[in-house]
Amino acid sequence: MVDIKRTFREERLEQIYKVIQQKQKVFVPDLANQFNISESSVRLDLAELESHNLITRTHGGAILKTDFSNDLVVNLDAINDRITHFEKEKDAIARKTASIIEDGDTIMMDGGSTTKIVAKYLADKKNLTIITNSLILIPEFIANPNINFYVLGGLAFKEHGVVVGYMTNECIAQFHPNKAILGIDGISLDKGLTAANPSNPAVSSVKIKMIEV
Repeated sequence: MVDIKRTFREERLEQIYKVIQQKQKVFVPDLANQFNISESSVRLDLAELESHNLITRTHGGAILKTDFSNDLVVNLDAINDRITHFEKEKDAIARKTASIIEDGDTIMMDGGSTTKIVAKYLADKKNLTIITNSLILIPEFIANPNINFYVLGGLAFKEHGVVVGYMTNECIAQFHPNKAILGIDGISLDKGLTAANPSNPAVSSVKIKMIEV
């Protein structure tokens, strides 16, 4: 089930970021009035945007971050490090996953170290259409002439190489794949499937809802 409060906050984060992009510099009281929220909520939102290196907080507000030269949107080193953890197990999962993909499938595909390996095993498939919020899978799809792909919009999380948020969920709703390949961070006997990134479950739940069965 999608967390409505979290979805609303993701939408607000995107709107606040748009305001900062337009004005270059904003102040906490002005944002509080514009979005009808408390100043403490504004500060939390600005801290969230700063954590993704989109803005720089200042005394009483924030400014748009414009120098990304030393701060790539996607942290490829961190992602490649994750691929080497349990590499044999991930490869086995990827091979098995690829084996159930059929020519002509339309697939919703997550980001993650294991799904990146899956992408490599799709080379012999024909006429695939893939919808993804992953930034790290794009080079794999570009190199494969048998894959047509759509990249979803949203807020970029460089640590995970994905885009998430309200905009992402809205984009997902436009597609009706017949299969989905979704990554998880863990499995709990009490909680079920778990994710380290709090925005990923909301995005994944929307993906699951849109699959045609």
